[in-house]
Amino acid sequence: MVPYGIYDTSANSGYVSLGIDHDTAQFAVNATRLWLDRMGRERYPDARKVVVTADCGGSNGPRLRPWKVELQRLADATGLTFRVCHYPPGTSKWNKVEHRLFCHITQSWRATPLTSRLAVVELIASTTTKTGLTVRCELDTNSYPKGIKVTDAEMATLELALSEEARPGGPPQGRKRWTLDLLTGAMVRRTEHRGRSRETVRRRLAEDDIKPCRRNMWCIPQVDGAYVACMEDGLDLYGEPADPKWPVVCFDENPDPVDR
Repeated sequence: MVPYGIYDTSANSGYVSLGIDHDTAQFAVNATRLWLDRMGRERYPDARKVVVTADCGGSNGPRLRPWKVELQRLADATGLTFRVCHYPPGTSKWNKVEHRLFCHITQSWRATPLTSRLAVVELIASTTTKTGLTVRCELDTNSYPKGIKVTDAEMATLELALSEEARPGGPPQGRKRWTLDLLTGAMVRRTEHRGRSRETVRRRLAEDDIKPCRRNMWCIPQVDGAYVACMEDGLDLYGEPADPKWPVVCFDENPDPVDR
């Protein structure tokens, strides 16, 4: 079983969809749909936009095509605009869903045998805190197959928009993403080489030492101005006054299955 949690920062309430199949983008977006149906619509009847904070991994990663496709379908069905803010690698614990929802759920079932799915649902739903946290939990018995491919043609139909400001280190103005040709040109400009081949750049990108996921570390490798600016954007978002037309919710899945 895989718990997928949604934490409402304004209402101090959580919704957990307890899946019994794979942790996929379809599962994550269906949890969002259930939260809207069970809690969100009633609490925010005039909402036109939903702000989502999420980490960069799991079923809601920024590079996952199925996540974007499923979220577009939900937006089409509900008429809502979803603004997704992904935390930089190594900072997912700053997401409020971690220390305001999942940590308390973990305390609720500590030293308790998880003998059945019903027991897990009841333990999660009984979670509360001195500050008034309430949690609703439901079992999702749907099947979510892995390995679904999304074509370039399908991606071209999505109504995606980048944030208003270009991030430091992002692609050149007017470009949606980096390509090998753009990276090659950027490397030539920043080094003393007169030229580099696309193949040289491609091989360099494939090396493990430049991939954060391949490094064994317990700390953030480098904290520079661009990194701090990204994190301050997330903190500023939490500091904004509550707006019933623009609720802020935090997404995350529990990475550890609860039935092993």
